[in-house]
Amino acid sequence: MGTCYSVKLVLVTKDEEKTKEAMRNFIFAELRKGTAVFDTIGKDLNNLESLVKVFITNNDYRRDGNTFTSCFDASYGWKGILLEMFSAIAPTLEDTSQIYVEPDKDYDLLKIVNGKVVVMH
Repeated sequence: MGTCYSVKLVLVTKDEEKTKEAMRNFIFAELRKGTAVFDTIGKDLNNLESLVKVFITNNDYRRDGNTFTSCFDASYGWKGILLEMFSAIAPTLEDTSQIYVEPDKDYDLLKIVNGKVVVMH
């Protein structure tokens, strides 16, 4: 069982290498804990787009500059993974960064404001 997700991720990095490192660290920590299953096989985890694709469950996405959008099916808990990942990489992001996650009929919106994650909805 799962749900449909619509995701808009705006990533404006202070240092892309640090953002990629934080994403990789998050993936490997979750894999070690067994709390999430990421398909990393054949992915270049040194590439920002590949890392984003891992988080959006390897589905197609559209990229317009720093904005990644995708719609996909995943487990009910995937929203938490997306929001936790955003929080984990927050120190590496600029204030214009945000994540919008809409599972079914509700949504979550987190933004970076003054260098910190702020829950807008």
